[in-house]
Amino acid sequence: MRMTQKSYKIQSQIFLFFLSYTFTPVFFIGCTGIQKDPKTLYKSCIESFSDEEKCHTMIYGTPAYSGDLPPTGLFLRGELIERLQIQSKNYVRELLGEPDEKIFEGTGRERWIYKRPLTQYTKSSRPDREFTVLIRTERVVKVYYRHPE
Repeated sequence: MRMTQKSYKIQSQIFLFFLSYTFTPVFFIGCTGIQKDPKTLYKSCIESFSDEEKCHTMIYGTPAYSGDLPPTGLFLRGELIERLQIQSKNYVRELLGEPDEKIFEGTGRERWIYKRPLTQYTKSSRPDREFTVLIRTERVVKVYYRHPE
């Protein structure tokens, strides 16, 4: 059976199609890096250096808080919550800095979690453990906090 020019062209297109799908994943497997979350990076840093303050500064960008007295410069919780309501995402970033963790929830919702001490109930109380800002379509919708233990 003789191959016509048309059937040869179709066979070569099919061959190229299967060839491209066979080698494309092999090429891209080597190009992708493994993303690690901050908790995993922190654990591996502690195993390597065994210095909590250095690892916390390297991973989160801020020094670790380990004192009994609250550090100076903390916001009062009620004032900060009122101040952040209906503000833009850029305003929150300028006021509080980059969050320790960002969670994208889809449909324009983001959850910014600050694990460093930012707020306290009164001037004499201990700082809150965690401060979370819920953002929807570039605006603050809700603010959550976790009490100190």
